[in-house]
Amino acid sequence: MRWYFGAVRPSGKINLIGVAMLLAISAGLYWVVMFAPKYLDNMDIKTAVDGALLEAPRNSDEGLVQRLVTRANSRELGWHLEEDADGNKLEVAGLGFTEDNVSVTRNEVARTITIVVDYQRDVHLIPTERWTTIPFHVEKSGPLP
Repeated sequence: MRWYFGAVRPSGKINLIGVAMLLAISAGLYWVVMFAPKYLDNMDIKTAVDGALLEAPRNSDEGLVQRLVTRANSRELGWHLEEDADGNKLEVAGLGFTEDNVSVTRNEVARTITIVVDYQRDVHLIPTERWTTIPFHVEKSGPLP
């Protein structure tokens, strides 16, 4: 018999708590590798929406939408899937935003502006061939001077 932390345990037995902790750590690492980049890209979108909110008094709604679409489709911000002519899915730089993903609403009576960005990201769950979709919703409001 071996002594572990003052308790007697017969050799060859499996410590269920140790196995559960190992599985939990493995699941956490898997989540970080598979999903964290998507959530980090979403933080960049939140920062871009904050910047657009600050520029709202000087820009039109269309200008704000264009700014956000350009930022989301930049090469340094993630990737998205597009189908080619043969129906094959290809990874393309940027998040694939269009003007439909962004809406800007000004309330002239209350002197406020609201910017809403809705989009989704696809995640390939390795080692399986399954894909999952994560919906994202960013909404910021602020006063107009």
